[in-house]
Amino acid sequence: MVPLTLRIERGVGMAEANPGGRTSVNRAPGMNLLSRRRVLGSLAAGSVGGVIVGACGKSAPTAAEKMPTVQPLVPNRLGGPAEPEEERPMPVASPYVDRHQWRHQVSWPSFLFASALSSGIPKAVAASERRYKFPTVKVPQPADSRWSYGEVLTSLGSAPPALVTFDQIDFDDLMESDSLLPLTPYLNDDPDFDVESYWPGVLDTGRSSGIQFGLPLSVGLWVTVFNEDLAQAVAMDSPPRGAFDRETFLQSATRMQMARSIPDQERTVGFDFSIKRSPFPSGDVDSMTPGYVFLQAAVGEIRDPSGSFQPLQTNDAIDTVGLIHDMITEHGFTSSDGYWEGNTGMICWLLGRGEFWFKTGSPMPNSLLYPFPAFQARVHPAEVWSMIGIPKLAPDPGASYDALRFLGPHLRNAMFIPAVRVSAPKLREMSYAALSDDEAAMVVGTLENASYLTLSRRERGILANAIDGGIFHRGKSADDALRDAIRQLEELR
Repeated sequence: MVPLTLRIERGVGMAEANPGGRTSVNRAPGMNLLSRRRVLGSLAAGSVGGVIVGACGKSAPTAAEKMPTVQPLVPNRLGGPAEPEEERPMPVASPYVDRHQWRHQVSWPSFLFASALSSGIPKAVAASERRYKFPTVKVPQPADSRWSYGEVLTSLGSAPPALVTFDQIDFDDLMESDSLLPLTPYLNDDPDFDVESYWPGVLDTGRSSGIQFGLPLSVGLWVTVFNEDLAQAVAMDSPPRGAFDRETFLQSATRMQMARSIPDQERTVGFDFSIKRSPFPSGDVDSMTPGYVFLQAAVGEIRDPSGSFQPLQTNDAIDTVGLIHDMITEHGFTSSDGYWEGNTGMICWLLGRGEFWFKTGSPMPNSLLYPFPAFQARVHPAEVWSMIGIPKLAPDPGASYDALRFLGPHLRNAMFIPAVRVSAPKLREMSYAALSDDEAAMVVGTLENASYLTLSRRERGILANAIDGGIFHRGKSADDALRDAIRQLEELR
């Protein structure tokens, strides 16, 4: 059992997990009310009740840009939604990452999500007419690919939260530990839930066996940041975005690395993998661009529908790991923080919440945004960074869902790229004009056809440690590194 300590901070209860252990409803104009019969029917339906929410379709991007006025659900037999000014506490469990650990690849999402909580919660409280307040249960998350969120939630049984936020990389673990309640019965009976408002494919990342358990809040898109200054230094024209494939990417990186012959540019790298061993006890490898992102671009889904990793045994996967090996060992596309000195031609970066600093505050102020280079599968790798759901031990699931309807939209709107569609002008506005008009249009167009990585935290750790770390730190061949990764992944099953 993980003991909880409660501290009151500026009038807000903050419960922190100690890692030492393992009625009447005021109707809003234009909003729909649910009947009591439909709500009770949803609750009785359990994990498989109701019609399964369908796959995402397409709608006008501007449809999701207006913040909805959420109408509370009608009361139910568990006590139901709160009344205005009731300020019922709805604790939200959320991963907390120490500021010294956030750079690790498995910790980025949680670190950046903290600011969304601080921004979104006050707006959600106001939107609910103070029906709810959302004290945060801070769940310490180490920079460790073996960490289990499900184990932590189970340990909170004596003081269960009403809602839980989590990263997509922890979704499989939460399902295996039976930690989440199905949302599908509530979504089916919620007239304000719009499937088509989400980016295509996003809702799938929070489904298991066709049932929705997690609602995505934010997405990230893998992109390439191109150093225009360095390209000009080697008399190289910037390639057209539409032709930015694997060969163009490699040729550009090789050409820009020729800047090493220029005085004060001796440490230049054409592309920066920046592979490092984590300084934390896990010893996980931390890559600025993990090799599994290149594999997703080459083979599509790394894990097939049956749960096997057969795609990693294809010729495209073998060829891609060979390319990763060559980029590290033959081309020398690694650096000791050369990026921070502006000596890097390109980086591949996950564009997500707050991640537009590559123009506003990076060492590459004159940079261009490109898509991730097109590999054999011709897909655009993307991530779902954060989700929200109802923990299985929630005291009143009906009230939890009602509270979620207020909190979710305001958390999404605090993200750089929300999980619901936005137009290119809106995205540019959200980036504080860091993105140009054509870059914002490129991001929006790419998200309409993105391929979301659904690898678990543990699977990502295995792939990064075996392939990136195996090649860079242990000098393994491409074949041995890939074989090692496949063996460990199959053992994990």
